[in-house]
Parts: sequence; C-alpha cells; structure tokens
Amino acid sequence: MEKKKTNKFFKNTFILVIAGILVKIIGAVYRIPITNIIMDTGIGYYQAAYPVYQILLTISTAGLPIAVAKLVSENYALGRIKAAHKVFRESTKLMFILGIASALFVYVFSHQIVGFLQNENSWYSLVALIPALVFAPLMSSFRGFYQGKDNMVPTAISQVIEQLFKLIFGLILTKYALKMYGVAVAAGAAQSGGSIGSFFGFLFLLIVFLFNFKSYKAEEKLDQSGFIYADKEVIRNILSIAVPITIGASINPLMDFIDTKLVFMRLTDIGYTMEQANDMFGWLKGMATTLINMPQAISIALSMSIVPLVSAYMVRKDNEKMHQTIFTGLKFTCLFAFPCALGFIALSKPIISLIYYNNSPEAINGTAELLSILAVSLIFLCLIQILTAILQAVGKPEKPVKNLVIGSIVKIILTYILTGITFFNVKGAAISTNAAFLVAMILNYIDLEKILDKKYNLLFYALKVLAVSIFMAISVKVAYELLSMRFSLLISTSLSISLGIIVYGGLALLLKLVKIEDFISK
Repeated sequence: MEKKKTNKFFKNTFILVIAGILVKIIGAVYRIPITNIIMDTGIGYYQAAYPVYQILLTISTAGLPIAVAKLVSENYALGRIKAAHKVFRESTKLMFILGIASALFVYVFSHQIVGFLQNENSWYSLVALIPALVFAPLMSSFRGFYQGKDNMVPTAISQVIEQLFKLIFGLILTKYALKMYGVAVAAGAAQSGGSIGSFFGFLFLLIVFLFNFKSYKAEEKLDQSGFIYADKEVIRNILSIAVPITIGASINPLMDFIDTKLVFMRLTDIGYTMEQANDMFGWLKGMATTLINMPQAISIALSMSIVPLVSAYMVRKDNEKMHQTIFTGLKFTCLFAFPCALGFIALSKPIISLIYYNNSPEAINGTAELLSILAVSLIFLCLIQILTAILQAVGKPEKPVKNLVIGSIVKIILTYILTGITFFNVKGAAISTNAAFLVAMILNYIDLEKILDKKYNLLFYALKVLAVSIFMAISVKVAYELLSMRFSLLISTSLSISLGIIVYGGLALLLKLVKIEDFISK
C-alpha cells in the first residue's frame, strides 16, 4: 500500500501562511506604534501617498510574477528546463526596466501628484517609496521563479526579512524625524522603511539564486525536450498572461486613488474641514483597512500555492486532481474568512481600543464603526483572491479583470452618493467597498463554473461555515461583555478570542467542515 504524503498544496500553503502570519505580526508591530507615534493626522499623510505607489508597483509586479510562475511550472511539468529558465531571465530584465521607469516617473512628477491629491504634506511619504519601486519588481521576479518551481521557502524567508528591516529602520527613522522635523516628514520616514525592507528582501533572493546557480545549470543538462524559446516568443508569452493580470490588479489601487480624491471631496462638500476629512480617511484606510488586511496572509498563501498546481494539472490534463485542488482551495478560503470577519464584527471596539490605544476616543469609536462594516468585505475579498488565482491558472486572466471593473464602477457610484450623505459620511466608502467586492466575487464564481463546466456547489458549504461563524461570534460577544466587568481590556479581549477559536474549531471538526483527508493525498 502506498504511503500517504502531505498534500503539496497544503505544504506550500503552510510555508507561506507561517511566513504571512510572521509578516502580519511584524507589520502590526510596525504599524501600531507608527500610528501611535504620528497619530491619525500623520497616518492620513502616510496613507494618501500609498495608492500612487500601489498603482505603479502593481503595473511592474502584479502580472509578471504570476506569468513567470505559470510558465515555469508548465515548462517544468513538460520537462522543458531550459525554457523555464529563459522565462525567468527575460522576465527579470523586464522587471528592471519597469521598476526604473516607475521610479523616474514619481521622482519627476511628485509635486504634481500630491497637488492633485490636495494633500501637499504627503509629498515626503511619496518620494520615500521611490527606491521600493526598483527593488520590489526585481524581488517579485525571483519569487515567481521559485513559486513556479514549487519552492516557497525563499519567497517566505524574503517576506519576513523585508518586514524585519522595514520595522527596524522605519521605527528608528520615524521617531527621529518627528522629533527633528515634524509630522509630515515623520510620515515620509515611516514609508522609507518599506524601501529599505524591499532592498534587503531582494538582496536575500539574489544571494539564494547565486548560491544555487550551479545546480540550475546542471538541471538544464537533464532537458531532453529539445524545446527552445525564441526571445520574442518568451516576451510574447509572458505579456499575454501578465498584461490582463496587471490590468486587473491595477484596478484596486486605481480605485484607492480615486477613493482618496472622492472621499476628501465629498466629506468637504458636506461641511467637514480638510483636517477632519484627513483624520477620517486615516481611520478608514490607515487603521480599519490595515486590520482587514491582516487575515489575508492565508488567502494570499492559498492563491500563490494554487496557481502552479492547477496550471501543471491542466497541462497534464489531470482534471480530477485539478477540480479537487480548486474545491479544496475554495473550501479553506471560506473556512478562515468567515470566522475572521464575524470575529471583527463581534469585537471591533475592544480590538481597536487595544491596538490604537494612544488615539482619541473619537478616532477609536470612528475606526471601530468602520471596522465592523469593512469586516464583511473580508469574506468577499478573500474569495476574489482565490477565484482570481484559479482563473489565471486555467488561462482566463481577463475574466477577473472584467468582473473587478464592474465592481469598481459600483464602488465609485456608491462612494460618491453615500459619502456625500451626512448620515453615512466616511462609512459610505466602507459600504461601497462591501458592495463592489460582493459583485466581483459572484461574477468570478459564475465564470469559473462556466469555463470549467463544473458545479462546485460552494454555496451549501459556505452557509454551514457562516452558521458556525455566527454562533462563534455570539459566544465571543457574550464572553467579552461578561469578562470586561471583572478584567482588563487586554485580558477580556484575549480570553474572548481564545474562546472563539475553541468554539469554532470544535464545531468545524464536529460538523466535518474540515477533515484530515483534506490534508493528505494517496
């Protein structure tokens, strides 16, 4: 009888999840004190420049690493080692060119950009990110190569290194800049940590590659396929995958950019000052959204792991394993996204009070309210990420682009209407985010079933997970209310979260929402 082996999908995912959790913890250790140092005003400056950086970084990094991972994985599956290595070489050249172009663009037009944003004090935050626009694309090329080879370890370690150096240098520079130059420069110093971190992350990946260079050359001698890419063919294949993915990935940061303009404009239209609008924007993007992004370490890990596996199964025409891997990815996305979202809703006020303790009661209450609204979007966003990765892996990267465009149109319309109503104010932007992600998620799922001509029946499973998550959230809420009468905020919140994990985990196992068989392959 054949020995059971750890499912490769979960092995890769586990490595990336551990790294992702460490990255999120380090990020929180960084972001929380940064927020408490420069406060909501500084976070407003810090965050206002970020959408511009995200747009340019997305253009140079979003599509290419996924294209590299897909092409490297497919070529390795077919024994075409030389072709796989050529994909990596050509993509790295392309990354370098795009990185330099992005950095030059920001350097030349930085004052015009912050002028358009109507936030001149965010200039320091914008220019501090220029070096990251060069190193991050190069780093993503190496990560795509290792992802395609089913080796997630270099990617995982580089992510942790990147965050560690961001933490160390960012905190030191921010404290110094605040003392010497004021809050606007301090916000720029906080962003400079990202540039320093990206340099050291890239340096690690380069060292790993050079250390293994001889073994990669030895691999090429085993290539008996006789297949050789022409230079133009490599670039064409990379771009045919990368361009639609990049367009799709650019939509979110572009929407953030438009959101920044819209939120400020509509809040001032209904009587808020620019300073008040900046603070409220800081609650939304700098504080609440930061927490929503934390659980995505798992969905991002699942998405990264699933692309090379589904691509390889598809090229080998192994439909049974392909469908099994896809459904497993969808199930596990639901399994962690629902309880995270309901947990945020149940404990929004204590979590915000605990993390952003140094902020004003107004900021804490406003952010807690936004977190309880945005928590719903976490479910839709995580499912969008895994569905997008699957659609990319099966050769339909244009589908999630179309769906995200539709969702973004919904967001723009609702943000404009709702944020301009005094009752909703900045909460209108959060509600519009939920609506946009819901629309895009549903359309992605419909497209997946249509393209593969396969019914996954995910809704029934998702409803069971939702029911368990609601029960868990009620238990957590009741526990917190009782515990907070006798214990401190930290102890009450920690014990309530621990209870939630036990209740949810126990019910998930009891109702067989997760089985041991999911983690092994025969």
